Amino acid sequence: MCLLYVITIEFFAFNQYKAMWRKYVEIQMEFLTLCKFGFASN
Repeated sequence: MCLLYVITIEFFAFNQYKAMWRKYVEIQMEFLTLCKFGFASN
């Protein structure tokens, strides 16, 4: 029972981390795209 609880917590934490990572990557990609367009327009 205790082990199952720990695995569930770790799985939940991993999903949270994955969601945060995906959001971070999306923001980075948007930033890079904006930079490219910014440099291209200059």
